[in-house]
Amino acid sequence: MLILTGGVYAQDAALTSVIGPADGCDLGNESISIVVLNNSSMPNPIPGGTITLHYSVNGGPTVSQPLVAMLNTGATWNFTFDVPSDFSTCNYDFNVVTWLEYGADVDPTNDTLSWVVRNDCTIVPGQVDSDELVCDGINSNTLNLNGWQHGTITNWIYSEDNGATWNSIPNTTTSHGFNNLTDETQFAVEIDGGHCPNATSGFATITIQPTPVGGSLTGPAALCISSANGTIDLTGNSGAVLDWETSIDNGTTWIGIGNTTTQENFSGLTQTTMYRALIDGGVCADVYSSIHEVYIEEATVAGTLETDTLICENQAVNLVLSGNVGAVDDWESSVDGTNWSPITNTSTTHGTGPLSTPTYYRVNVTNGICPADQSNQVFVDVQENITPGTISGGTATCAANASGALTLNGNNSPVIHWEQSTNQGANWNIISNTSNTENYSSLSQTTWYRVLVDGGVCNDQHSDTAFIVVSPISVGGTLTGDTSICYGDPFTLSLTGNVGDVSFWESSADGVSWTTINITDSSYTIPSVTSPNYYRVIVKSGVCAEDTSNQAFVQVLSLPVVDAGTDANILQGDSVELNGSGGVLALWSADSTLSDTTIYNPVASPLETTDYYLTVISLDGCFNSDTVTVNVGPPIPPLDVKNLITPNNDGFNDTWIIEGIEAFPNMAVKVYNIYGVLVFEDEDYKNDWGGIYGSKLLPNGTYLYIVMPGGTENVLKGNLTILGDE
Repeated sequence: MLILTGGVYAQDAALTSVIGPADGCDLGNESISIVVLNNSSMPNPIPGGTITLHYSVNGGPTVSQPLVAMLNTGATWNFTFDVPSDFSTCNYDFNVVTWLEYGADVDPTNDTLSWVVRNDCTIVPGQVDSDELVCDGINSNTLNLNGWQHGTITNWIYSEDNGATWNSIPNTTTSHGFNNLTDETQFAVEIDGGHCPNATSGFATITIQPTPVGGSLTGPAALCISSANGTIDLTGNSGAVLDWETSIDNGTTWIGIGNTTTQENFSGLTQTTMYRALIDGGVCADVYSSIHEVYIEEATVAGTLETDTLICENQAVNLVLSGNVGAVDDWESSVDGTNWSPITNTSTTHGTGPLSTPTYYRVNVTNGICPADQSNQVFVDVQENITPGTISGGTATCAANASGALTLNGNNSPVIHWEQSTNQGANWNIISNTSNTENYSSLSQTTWYRVLVDGGVCNDQHSDTAFIVVSPISVGGTLTGDTSICYGDPFTLSLTGNVGDVSFWESSADGVSWTTINITDSSYTIPSVTSPNYYRVIVKSGVCAEDTSNQAFVQVLSLPVVDAGTDANILQGDSVELNGSGGVLALWSADSTLSDTTIYNPVASPLETTDYYLTVISLDGCFNSDTVTVNVGPPIPPLDVKNLITPNNDGFNDTWIIEGIEAFPNMAVKVYNIYGVLVFEDEDYKNDWGGIYGSKLLPNGTYLYIVMPGGTENVLKGNLTILGDE
């Protein structure tokens, strides 16, 4: 604060608070009031007329007015401007600024007050337009709020219980769309009045019209074309009938009839027709009733059976009905054309099965609801079956005299021709012979005969078959020539060129006396030839006499003597020479441990016990074999002579140990002291000497040993130390 001469403070005036106007509803010309404070420290009051107060609204003209009161130090004054301001603009914020003017004021920072005055006007809520009738579940539209003034739209609301309860819709615009309503609904708008009371608009009611019902049609379902008249009734529809429609193309196209009643009468229909009724839907779409179809049956036509026929006894015929209109009810049969029996068959074909009696047939047909009709009748005549007969004179004969006659007996119809086959009936050759007898001569092979007999309307039939079995003259054939076979080898004899079957084989040691071998094959295998023999074969062709083949002689060759040598024993890693003998040429079994497999005395070096086979060949080419075995023992381990004995019974070096001694039976050892005295000797040492001489332990010291392995010439020598107290 500024200090004047003599220590007196300067004067200060301030605006401290606003009295009015404040925010409100429906404001008009309002007075502006503020509080003025003498904020000076001087003892004298602020004189009236020295302070001027001003205000301005929204930056408009300034209104000024002097303060006329005298204010003592610290005193306040509620000051109201004489000139009010207009605050009547609705929904508007007014910016008010007041300030004071005082020439002696030393602090201008407290000279001004400014504030905002909000004026909200009373709401005119308006009306939601407009009431509407819509179709249940199939509807949509937009509602608008009209006539609304002032305030702010908070949201839309709706009610489905005639205004008892309302639900909020988050929408702050003046329009709202609805769709697919199923209940009567009221819509309104809630408006926030700010400083004025809130309000709700008038509501619009959306009334729901139930979905229209087309109803059901009833009437005749099927009629015969000869009486296609009737009535169709509509029931259960919810609206008025706009028209009836018909369709004769299964509902593809519909044609209006111009009938607005609930009943449609028709007559003289010539084809299947569909009907439906169009029902007024009100605000909903128009709907159709159910579709009713009147099926028009064609008049029954039984059709035609064709034709009278003649069949063979016990044959069957397939009868066919054609040209019928309608379904087959059944067939009928009669043996006299007067009395008829039903046949359970509803197809247009009928198989008679085997017939033995002439029979009439006809068919009963009905097309839907139309009257039944009956076809023409056909007659199936039956011819007695033929008997083709049997042939006598069949026989078996040898080609040397194959002549004779065959006779057909028992046939009741003429012979068309005879037939013969030389390949067991695969192919037949016609013989131009219409008599019941067939002569044959000089046949060279088996021949079959049969007769084809005329069947009339029945099938031509063959007689049974007669067989002239012609056997070719027996030929013994040729056996493999004389041969020589090594003793014990097998040998197969083969017969070729024979005519006829093998009856049996024969063998002979001298070519005079023969022994039967019951073998009927054209080859015979001798499993092991051990003696010389003659062989021959007896052959017989059918009924012809037997014939004998040539005879073949089988000589026996001796086998060479063979010796593979004596079995041998070696240690692993050693070799041995084999000593084989016999024959003129040697061949050992293939083995990589032999030095040569084509000599009699190869060197064998097996790592394990092995059998070797020696085969030798004689000058005649015969083979013989023998076997020799080389037994392989384990290798001799190296000897390790220990040079220390500590006979103190601690389990270590208590005796003199020679490792590997087990491979040398009869191991001989000698031990000498330094004076050359023999202190220990054993011809078969077993690692069991503990330094004892006589009955006492030898004194500690160094001794000389000699070790002589049994069966070897390698003598081992060295020093041996005895430490009895260690």
